Amino acid sequence: MDGDTLPNGGSRSVTVSDSRGDTGIADLDQYAGATYETIGYNGSGTGKVALGVIQRWFVDGGSGLR
Repeated sequence: MDGDTLPNGGSRSVTVSDSRGDTGIADLDQYAGATYETIGYNGSGTGKVALGVIQRWFVDGGSGLR
């Protein structure tokens, strides 16, 4: 996942992209288990009939500390 600590002390940068070639999003913990893209095909599997990409976002609510 994005931000994981590597053995050398650095951090991993991981993004997830879609089949349309849009800019990828960071693979963050809060997106775990969520669907990012769905593709529907016709019966023969030769063409797409539906494509859905869910753009995720979140707001950092802060720490609540003063």
